[in-house]
Amino acid sequence: MKTRNSRIRLLLFFAALFMVAVPATASAALTLKPASNFGVGSAPQSVAIADLNNDGRPDLATANSNSNNVSVLLGTGTGSFGAATNFAVGSQPGSVTIADLNNDGRPDLVTANYNSDDVSVLLGTGTGSFGAATNFAVGRLPSSVTIADLNNDGKPDLATANTNSDDVSVLLGTGTGSFGAATNFAVGTSPFSVAIADLNNDGKPDLATANIGSDDVSVLLGTGTGSFGAATNFAVGSFPQSVAIADLNNDGKPDLATANTGSDDVSVLLGTGTGSFGAATNFAVAVTPYLVAIADLNNDGKPDLATANFASNNVSILLGTGTGSFGAATNFAVAGSAVYSVTIADLNNDGRPDLAVAGSANHVSVLLNAPTADRSPTSLTFGSPTPVPQGTVSDPRTVTITNNGSAPLRVAGFAISGSNAADFFTVNGQCQDLVLEGQSCQVQAVFAPKAQGSRTATLTILTNAATNPTVSLSGTSGPLPTGPTGPTGPIGSTGATGSTGLTGSTGPSGATGNTGTTGWTGVTGPTGLTGQTGATGLTGTTAATGSTGSTGSTGSTGSTGPSGPTGPGPSTKFPRFSKVSGGAIRVPANRRIRVVRVRCPEGSCVIRKATVRFNVGGMVFSGKGIFSPDRIPAGGSAVISTVVPPRVYRQLARRVKGTVSFGVLATSSNGSRTQGTVRSGLRR
Repeated sequence: MKTRNSRIRLLLFFAALFMVAVPATASAALTLKPASNFGVGSAPQSVAIADLNNDGRPDLATANSNSNNVSVLLGTGTGSFGAATNFAVGSQPGSVTIADLNNDGRPDLVTANYNSDDVSVLLGTGTGSFGAATNFAVGRLPSSVTIADLNNDGKPDLATANTNSDDVSVLLGTGTGSFGAATNFAVGTSPFSVAIADLNNDGKPDLATANIGSDDVSVLLGTGTGSFGAATNFAVGSFPQSVAIADLNNDGKPDLATANTGSDDVSVLLGTGTGSFGAATNFAVAVTPYLVAIADLNNDGKPDLATANFASNNVSILLGTGTGSFGAATNFAVAGSAVYSVTIADLNNDGRPDLAVAGSANHVSVLLNAPTADRSPTSLTFGSPTPVPQGTVSDPRTVTITNNGSAPLRVAGFAISGSNAADFFTVNGQCQDLVLEGQSCQVQAVFAPKAQGSRTATLTILTNAATNPTVSLSGTSGPLPTGPTGPTGPIGSTGATGSTGLTGSTGPSGATGNTGTTGWTGVTGPTGLTGQTGATGLTGTTAATGSTGSTGSTGSTGSTGPSGPTGPGPSTKFPRFSKVSGGAIRVPANRRIRVVRVRCPEGSCVIRKATVRFNVGGMVFSGKGIFSPDRIPAGGSAVISTVVPPRVYRQLARRVKGTVSFGVLATSSNGSRTQGTVRSGLRR
């Protein structure tokens, strides 16, 4: 006894001595999100998972060795858990397991209490609460408890591994939550863990224990009556602390795996199907593995191993080949110290297994199986070498998003931010559904500059991955090119000739002068009316010639007629875009809205493209423009509509502000081309 206890103390000494960090290695086949921690009692050493309140969501239970209680944390179904509720049990519980012990359809709890040499049974109410503990005596220093029907009566029974009495205690159940007196079966030295399975294919449950004092596992074949034959021992690594059973090489026969705290490895023993096992093959893990669990962690149909590493404060994952062999360990950090236990289940309802880890840091850590969102390329450049004209829309550029992780990827949408976010938007997104492991989806981005020069922004892909990837966007914008000069309009017609003025009247005849002296010649009057003929002068003197009447004035010239109108150039006959109605658009129950009207001034016009982007509450979604007809006669028009995505419709119902933007391209038979963006507010 003194030697065995000295060896246990030596194990704890080595655990403290080797409490150093082990560098994690990269894994392309398995990704886990960083651990989320949830408070429990003091020094939790074991964690179990089941639906404890009948809501279809997994919950947690931990055995807390320093506070002598069990913590119950009810799950939300998202991988998160509520505050712990504690229930008292025996002294220093080191193991907890869950099953319906009294046949009422409600899960119950059992703990193995290391310091009081008993097990505590807590019957559940089906609401996540439990009654007071009832204790049943077992062997000395029970370290592990497990549940199965050991005598084929349809009622659950208990088995404990008793470290200080070198045996296994079997307690047969009554089906009421009570158990008979323990029957003990000898095993190797200092058994620390017990597991139950049919190891020889006879339909009867058998036992296997991991014995830290004798560096082996003991196999006890069952009779089907609750009794077991003598132990057969199989050598494993140093200080085996835990044993687990599963078919590791796909031959239909159960195999064993042990976590060896003294040799920092896992021993795998392949079964023959007769209750016997081959020699151990060892696979290195991190420092002081305390417990081993088995599950398909990367969804390839092959069992993998996970170990809780006491001294290195992490979990080692070894991916299986399906032949009984395993790849190199990948380590995932867990906050705190002294990691004792790891349990595997789907904690966030995505169909992929997750990890729950218990250690001495008074919390349980949850590591969710995670996707990745690996994007290519990481940057997009528009307008090189030819700048994109201001007010137009560039050709789209494609970003591919690949899930190289180990859980389904959900793409919730796309967000564009930065100095010139309004100059870029996404179109033709194919990432609306789940992207499974190893698959990809694509989204396209376009550049629609509102000003000239260099423009930049950042595209963020919103996902359920550990981090949201980003793509750098940059573009160069220039002026619109000058269109061709329109033809000269026709010359205006010549105005009418003005009418001729009236002829001036003849002036009176001058009088005849006296005979003898010739009168002076009359001065010539100004041009205009002709003066009257002067009267004939008296005989003898010639009278002066009468003055010439003034010339009549010329009629005014007629005014020039107005110039003819300048002929129209084709630059005024581009297709035109406008909103169908003013103000924000009300989205009806069928979610179809009419947004853009396209008019064709002359010739015939064709709508070439209509891209749609919704922005609601800062989240961006792509849509599809619907137009019919796509060809418009001269003087006619067409309306472009779209269907609002359900996620946008639900956000609008919460009075979240939203907008819709249409990027439209149309051409005319006269060679003109119009690109532009029409925006409108949205409301329910």
